[in-house]
Amino acid sequence: MPRLSSACAVWAGWAVARVALLALIVYEPGPMTDVNYYFGGAGQEDGLREYPHAATWVIYLLHWLTAPDLPAFQVAFLAMNLLIDALFLALLLHGRLPARQAAQAGWFWVFFGTACGQVLLMRLDLIPAVLVGAFAALLFLNGVLASVLLAAATAVKLWPGVLGAGLVGGLRERGTWVRVTAFFAALAGLVLITLAVGGLDRLLSPLTYQGERGLQVESVAATVAVAAAQFRPELYDVHFADSKSWEIAGPGVDALIGVADAAMVSVVAGALGWALFALWRGRFTPSVAVAFGVTIVAGLLVANKVFSPQYVIWLGPILAVALRTSAFSHPRWLGVLAVAAAALSTVIYPFFYGDVLSPASGVVGVVALLARNVLVVAILIGSLRWLRAEMRAAARSRSRVIVR
Repeated sequence: MPRLSSACAVWAGWAVARVALLALIVYEPGPMTDVNYYFGGAGQEDGLREYPHAATWVIYLLHWLTAPDLPAFQVAFLAMNLLIDALFLALLLHGRLPARQAAQAGWFWVFFGTACGQVLLMRLDLIPAVLVGAFAALLFLNGVLASVLLAAATAVKLWPGVLGAGLVGGLRERGTWVRVTAFFAALAGLVLITLAVGGLDRLLSPLTYQGERGLQVESVAATVAVAAAQFRPELYDVHFADSKSWEIAGPGVDALIGVADAAMVSVVAGALGWALFALWRGRFTPSVAVAFGVTIVAGLLVANKVFSPQYVIWLGPILAVALRTSAFSHPRWLGVLAVAAAALSTVIYPFFYGDVLSPASGVVGVVALLARNVLVVAILIGSLRWLRAEMRAAARSRSRVIVR
């Protein structure tokens, strides 16, 4: 009974929080521009080619159901994301998952989603983020289905593919090859659908569409340049680039791009190294895999040359699962930092984005950006420490089994 009452309290909190979020959208509907862009792109023969093909399937479905009524598409898009949001909360509260902190995980998702602001319900990024969260949860229940969900997330947004390294266990573990085979088989099937429908050019368009990207103003690497622009605005130029994002140019930016590129290579190389190490000496455990996933997501956010407002959503679902399943306290602190980072992201966009785009025009947005990026770096550091703790716990557990 106490468990049922706590779940009801979480659902009541979710309902109130999401009504407040919808009210916020009515108050400041600026982020609806992307939803309008999805609608317009779905009506064009070559629209939305910067997105992976699988990411556009739901857009085309909603467009088919609502066109030519843009307001109906907007409502349908919001309703779809609300449904995804609710389904993930239901998964978090599912009785078969490890029950260490069920209510805590649910409340975190309520607060984190609200802190994300309008972009939670008005961007496509909720879909791959929730798929990654579902993947993490199902690692404790069904490794094959979890691997399939990770493949689906990869097809939708690409970045979740790096988390595939977490599926790897020991070379002689049957589960390693079952999970890895399920992941690649599902991904191959989704790729074949794109090839059959759109051809090779459509498969590669998300990689070739934008060409070489510059440094987006919200990225961690851009923090130094954005801060410097407050003191010497005449030296820096913030412009809307072909990549459909706001980029900054000026003294030292090329060097910062080099640092970001090197950091991204390090994250990907680190994931590959993890997989090779796991094959050599590792033994798969879901808890370690989830900690690894949170660490990789944080690493991708820190290293990326682009940190669009909605990217902070990536952290929430998998961290919520960690709160539900981990025996360590690290996820609780990481959760606090993630909620703060999401709230600061909302302060930046849409409310004080002009401060970031126009150097020396205002300081609130810039201060919020600096604080948010510091928090994301802190989340990466904290997740690395947590991953080390999970690995040590798994090693101790294996040692006890061997002794027995």
